[in-house]
Amino acid sequence: MSSEALIELLSVRSFVGAAPVSLRIGRGERVALLGRNGIGKSTLLRAIAGLAHPESGSLRRPPCVGYMPQDYRASLLPWLSVRDNVALPLRALALSTSEHDARLDEAISAVALPDSLLGQTPQRLSGGEQQLVALARSLAWQSQVVLFDEPLSALDVSTRASLRVRLAASLEARGLACVLVSHDLDDVLSLATRWVVLGGDAGEVVADQPVSVGRGALEVAVLGAKAA
Repeated sequence: MSSEALIELLSVRSFVGAAPVSLRIGRGERVALLGRNGIGKSTLLRAIAGLAHPESGSLRRPPCVGYMPQDYRASLLPWLSVRDNVALPLRALALSTSEHDARLDEAISAVALPDSLLGQTPQRLSGGEQQLVALARSLAWQSQVVLFDEPLSALDVSTRASLRVRLAASLEARGLACVLVSHDLDDVLSLATRWVVLGGDAGEVVADQPVSVGRGALEVAVLGAKAA
């Protein structure tokens, strides 16, 4: 992997029958994966996370990445408080109490998780609140890379709009590389610096553009991939 790329995929087939995908994602670059349901976006993200072994190809990434799965409810530990769920990635690090608390507070602040929820257990929360907990925990990983699968899907319209701004600012400030899967074009245009559309019969890359090309180009690429 070159010094410029934190994530590098070379002809990666994430499942049997999938098209080979090649991508390079650099430090601070935030890439959104789009495409129709079942095209392989989440499977590819799991491969990048190290949770699924590609059928073929070469995949390189840092040894530790933050990951938020689409099934965020199942990823939360019901016997731990919200605060302890978010802090889980920090347990493996040799941190002083002040360092631990500072990093935990940073993750909590990034998603505007209310203090009133921190002592509760996940099962007492709404779906949107649980999603915020899972999102905060993925940011608590002390990694250069975070992976999100539909990170804002359970949030109401107003919360989602404000969190887009807050999350994008946090990712930018920390210089994190990010790969996110989303069907929401507003999420993509707010959080990503680049978008990649998977299409065809086997999930090949049919478009790869910076978000600066505008919403119209993104809409055309997504509609074209669905029609293919």
